Amino acid sequence: MLYNAHRGGVPLVITAGQQHTGLLQYDPHLSGDLVGMGKQYSKWSTELSYAADIPIVIQRAFKMAMQPPTGPVFVSIPQDVLEQPLDFEYVPNTPVHTRLRPDREALKEALTDLIDALRPGYMDDAE
Repeated sequence: MLYNAHRGGVPLVITAGQQHTGLLQYDPHLSGDLVGMGKQYSKWSTELSYAADIPIVIQRAFKMAMQPPTGPVFVSIPQDVLEQPLDFEYVPNTPVHTRLRPDREALKEALTDLIDALRPGYMDDAE
């Protein structure tokens, strides 16, 4: 499935369960280097370490899958991460512009932001 999605440029997010991270050093059955296996046929392949990262990683995965060139993204989720408590509040993702040419509305918004900026070449937090 991952190979076919890769070859076809299908924007697909694949999640797979991984063994408890405390058991991985014992080479349990049904475990392996899932991130390494997914890396060769995906745009991005990662494994979660904390439940708090789930919303961020899943939003990023969908965004990356949809950005040209479209393609699959792989996320491995260990059992102990799924057991962690998670306080979750949905925050809308940034828009994904899927055209190869810049989106006119996005360019207008960026231009307005630059015109309104007091110091467009500097970040406020940078020293």
